[in-house]
Amino acid sequence: MNAGVTIAAVQPFLRRHPLAVYFAGAYALTWSVWIPLAASGARVDFGSAATHVPGLFGPAAAALLITAATSGANGVGRLLLSCISFRGGLRWLAFAVLSPLAAFAVAALFTGVPPLSGLGEFAGFPEAGVLPLWFMLLLAAYGEEIGWRGFALPRLQRTRSALGATVLLACAWAGWHAPAFVLLAAWAGMTPGAMAGFFLGMLGGAFVLTWLYNRTGGSVLLAALWHASFNLVTGSRAGRGAMAAAVSTAAMLFGFALAALDVRARKRGGRAVLG
Repeated sequence: MNAGVTIAAVQPFLRRHPLAVYFAGAYALTWSVWIPLAASGARVDFGSAATHVPGLFGPAAAALLITAATSGANGVGRLLLSCISFRGGLRWLAFAVLSPLAAFAVAALFTGVPPLSGLGEFAGFPEAGVLPLWFMLLLAAYGEEIGWRGFALPRLQRTRSALGATVLLACAWAGWHAPAFVLLAAWAGMTPGAMAGFFLGMLGGAFVLTWLYNRTGGSVLLAALWHASFNLVTGSRAGRGAMAAAVSTAAMLFGFALAALDVRARKRGGRAVLG
């Protein structure tokens, strides 16, 4: 049986259940990398030979494969176009790139300024300096955002409010990280309380990303830019500990504020804040 016949046979199922297939594919593609690595005893840390980076592209790969199978080249083209375009002007670009950096700067006033050379070090990535590392993080962010925001979010929003879609997506996004709690040295041994905080932080960040995606015409580009900048200041050596907690809390509070304003606007019959 050739590939064309195989795709034609499964197309009806893919079109009826694109989200279920996407989530299963994203988990399978990522976990097939992370679980064997974790089972081997490898731990991803600063300067370690082990890396979790290939698994970060599971969501993008699943999204592109399903889109190609169900919508062909035109569908893939539309998805890729969202990776380089946005609407709304430079203020959104500035927010996406600079708001995590601004939170880092404000937090430094209270936690102390860490050695800024640490912004060029990130577990699982080669030490490369701040700007080269940021571009590597941006590439990795695309690996996630093409799937989570580019593929899953708009489909969830077809039958749900932006608020409801974001909560469901955040649950799937958090669950996808499960093997990382063994694989990443910084996450290993998290207490149940810390894991609850992790989920709340992801939910708050998901609200920010939904707002950013919807307000910029469905831009994966700006979602990836914010994701990369946030990871830079919370996951680098300079952003560990109290700094990561402070910046994550700021993002979480902003996200929950957006969600609260969205609920209020809907109750009053106004324009939804999240989209």
